[in-house]
Amino acid sequence: MQLYDVERYYLEALREAEELPQIHVGEGTLIAFSRGAEPPAYTLYIATLHAGLKTRIASATEASVHLLPYKDQDRMVLFTLNPKDTRALNTVITAALLNVKVTLVTPPLHEAYEERVRMHDVEVVGIASKHPLLTMTIASLRWTPKLMGFREGRVRGEISNLRDALKWIHETYKDTVESGARYEIAAYTPSTRPGAYYYCRAIGCHEPLPLEAVAELPRGAKILGLLTTTEEHAYKDLLLLARTQGIQLDTVTFNTDPVTATLYSTLLALATTRKPL
Repeated sequence: MQLYDVERYYLEALREAEELPQIHVGEGTLIAFSRGAEPPAYTLYIATLHAGLKTRIASATEASVHLLPYKDQDRMVLFTLNPKDTRALNTVITAALLNVKVTLVTPPLHEAYEERVRMHDVEVVGIASKHPLLTMTIASLRWTPKLMGFREGRVRGEISNLRDALKWIHETYKDTVESGARYEIAAYTPSTRPGAYYYCRAIGCHEPLPLEAVAELPRGAKILGLLTTTEEHAYKDLLLLARTQGIQLDTVTFNTDPVTATLYSTLLALATTRKPL
């Protein structure tokens, strides 16, 4: 796929994300996800941490089996890409029966699933998009709660002006975007986990790893490392060690706010793989 086609699909996803209702995430919210929907879930989670909120994140099964029955919870937001997601359905019903206010972010549900969800008064944010993962991830960044201090105005302005974001990624990281390289593993920091998961889902590579694990990989492994300048100091020794051990580690460092780096890392994965999801 040509890059101008990717740009077109990105702008479509951006427009669709801008048209979605605003989700308000507050103190104590549980953010849950089904397999494949890690990028929007972790995008929203990082945003809540930087807003100073005490939130939790868990897979749908972890939430339904290990969290919801044992902890008072007022609010849950769950992301899924599957219109017939049994685990997501069980989780939202469990939450609703426990009087938890639930928002389910999903592509249009199968009618049988939609009927059961409506019976339990679950708020559904439907993602009627050809590229639901991309749309959800953009929307999650737009749902960033109010940040503390001077960052609020700057980050909010950035979030409100994402039209040229993919173009900026291409211009800033042109060598990576145009290299055509394919990596066995994508390694992430907390801020770039969404991009690593998007990358691996797009090309079918191994499960992403935390950047802390790269020095444990075998000699000759070909790794894409994603990090931000805010986090870089915490990994310098490991990056050096990995390279001295013969690991082929190519890093991309985002000199951006950690909150927006979640989306920028995702857009790098989009531009590099050229696969809108």
